[in-house]
Amino acid sequence: MEDRNKKAEKRRRGTTMFLEEKENTKKTKTSPSPVIRASNDSVEDSSLTILSWNISNCQPSRQAPVEFLSSRDKCETTIVREIMRHTADVLCLQECPEENWKPNLLDRFYTLVGSEKSHCGYTQLWVRNNMFFQRIAECDGPSVAAVALVDDFAVGLSSSHFAPHKKNSATRFDQVKTLKNSFPIGMAFVMAGDFNMRMSEDKTVEEQLGLQDAWKDAESPSDHMFTWNSFSNRYHGPESFRFKCRFDRIYLNRGSRTLKPPNPTMTKVDFQLIANKPVIAREGGKCFKFHLSDHYGILSTV
Repeated sequence: MEDRNKKAEKRRRGTTMFLEEKENTKKTKTSPSPVIRASNDSVEDSSLTILSWNISNCQPSRQAPVEFLSSRDKCETTIVREIMRHTADVLCLQECPEENWKPNLLDRFYTLVGSEKSHCGYTQLWVRNNMFFQRIAECDGPSVAAVALVDDFAVGLSSSHFAPHKKNSATRFDQVKTLKNSFPIGMAFVMAGDFNMRMSEDKTVEEQLGLQDAWKDAESPSDHMFTWNSFSNRYHGPESFRFKCRFDRIYLNRGSRTLKPPNPTMTKVDFQLIANKPVIAREGGKCFKFHLSDHYGILSTV
């Protein structure tokens, strides 16, 4: 317990120094950042849009035409365009093909916070250019975490790809708990990614760790529920097993007002699936309909 308290205090001191440094930097700027929105001194006006998506190593669907099957570049370019279309503030990507995967279009508008190896590919966290952030070095497991300034408020952010398979629910709980404990005490944070969770795990994670599910906070829209739906998404081919699951999550912790500057109180949440409609391509006189990944992405504004 003493070691944990020392680590927590170290994180708080580091965060305070980070915020003071960035505040001094901002005072020297001649124009406001395009990413830090004016809050008009109202916490409720603060908002943050998070996009999370497992991009399946940019491998093409087995339903795709030859031009996609023969070149990863074609699939990668289409994936990046889909990501850019939603103009999110934060990108949480899983199953990236390489540790230093930095497509040119993405790299023009976003900064890569970090990349971590998971059981499949790499997990990455990106923030919009000019968003001030500091990566949390003590974050363990297949996650990338940081503290960022959003409308002058400190918010924790993370992208994760937790243990797969139904039998590993206890491992996933420990991974989520460890990640939560890496954020400074009292700070609001958003955890997003491919959690590989089953709905039977919801109650334990949400009640014991004090997390709010963005999908549920958005009144649980049924048409935006399942991020894996192999009934309609035949990414792995017509013979693959068909099932639905809500593997991917965005979890919130609303924090307290014990840290300075004060944390935003996240009250209104929007949530939707992305990349859940098939891409349509024509080749050789044939029409092909296919998805860009075996997972649908999720997009939430908090």
